[in-house]
Amino acid sequence: MNYGPGASVAIYQKLFPKAELWEAEYDAKCVGKNRDGMLEGINIFTGDQGNDTVLDEWILTSGGGFDIVIDDGGHQNCQIWHSFRKLWPTIKPSGLYFIEDMQVAQRKI
Repeated sequence: MNYGPGASVAIYQKLFPKAELWEAEYDAKCVGKNRDGMLEGINIFTGDQGNDTVLDEWILTSGGGFDIVIDDGGHQNCQIWHSFRKLWPTIKPSGLYFIEDMQVAQRKI
């Protein structure tokens, strides 16, 4: 990606300065190039959020129990569905789950 991974991470770091942040990115090579930049101090996963095995590994590694999940990842309905189906049960009671860019999933790609 020309702009690097996790462009919105900078906003989350400002909004939640004391939070333990986890970032999931599709492109591991891009993450490698930017790990010491905007992703410094962020826990990072890589892989396809549309793959249940990848999501299971993310949950296992992080331990789940999230206060907030913000899905600003892949913009295909199957990716959004896989993430929601796997991550929703890991949300703490009264936690929040946001899905960004839903309108993009409606476009034919």
